[in-house]
Amino acid sequence: MNMKQRYQLSHRELGTSLTAADLRRLLPQIISAESYLTDCWMVDDAARNLAVHGVDLHGSIHFIHYTREGAMYLTIEFRQGDQAEVMHFIEQLAIAGDGEKELTLWPKPDHLPARTTSGVAGFLQELRMDPFKERLVVTGSAVESARECAWEGADVLLEDLYLLTEIPALLKNGGAAAAEQKTRIEQLCRIWPAVKVIAFRGRKLALDRRMYVPSPEFDCILCLHFAFDAKSEKFVIGYVDEGEI
Repeated sequence: MNMKQRYQLSHRELGTSLTAADLRRLLPQIISAESYLTDCWMVDDAARNLAVHGVDLHGSIHFIHYTREGAMYLTIEFRQGDQAEVMHFIEQLAIAGDGEKELTLWPKPDHLPARTTSGVAGFLQELRMDPFKERLVVTGSAVESARECAWEGADVLLEDLYLLTEIPALLKNGGAAAAEQKTRIEQLCRIWPAVKVIAFRGRKLALDRRMYVPSPEFDCILCLHFAFDAKSEKFVIGYVDEGEI
């Protein structure tokens, strides 16, 4: 597995007999029982999911517990380089669940409902497979950082992202459409100082532009840090955070 593959996002969808409370109790026990996990710790975000962070991990390991049609399921999202650690968690949770390894935690693909990550992270994850991908790149670092955001308003965000992908054509052709969106286009084209920098396709990319999107329902605002990559001729979203208005 090369370096790029190690940091690619992956997931496992599992049926489980464990409750969310069981996971909150068992994950810290599994971490403390293994010497090679001593630099790991669990973060409990009751509103969204459980996450295991670690100094030597390639990224956070997210445990998302949910119920559908009376059955319980568990999604584990992780970087491919941490697959061995994830498999260890699955094995230990299996033993803790039923006292033996042939339990319901192991995947049964024909019975599992489809589930995607919720919130902003899930929305951005779906965009990676969208027709936007011809003009817009959503990086793994954007999805990972978006997991910490509680912001809601995907329809508003979609409108702004569509405008973003149309900016080159609007600037080239002008006309009434460009005039109507003049203020927003200027905001999206503004170059900001003190930018975040990410690794992108083997090189450093400065995220020198920002898209601020107020929530339609709450007093908070989402910020997408992005750049226009001249080499690929695409907009690259590299980091996401939020704040209060």
